Amino acid sequence: MIGRHLGRAHNFPAWSRGATIIINPNMYLTTMNKDEIEGKGKQIKGQIREEVGKLTGNKTEQLEGKIEQVEGGVQEGIGKIKRKLEG
Repeated sequence: MIGRHLGRAHNFPAWSRGATIIINPNMYLTTMNKDEIEGKGKQIKGQIREEVGKLTGNKTEQLEGKIEQVEGGVQEGIGKIKRKLEG
């Protein structure tokens, strides 16, 4: 039955509750640094601004949203590089 496993409780270890972690494609846990978190936030904010611009027909808002997404991507990338150099 499709979706039968949904709703099961996951038994995560106590130390993981409330931790800020991401699962890496290489399947090991890493923590995000400040630049990565702020960069991801800028990307999300930029996506919202772009969509608001589309809904209101405001081309300037759309463009500023796209710019903010690029800035966020760069900041996140810098954070990833910093994390790899530190680790």
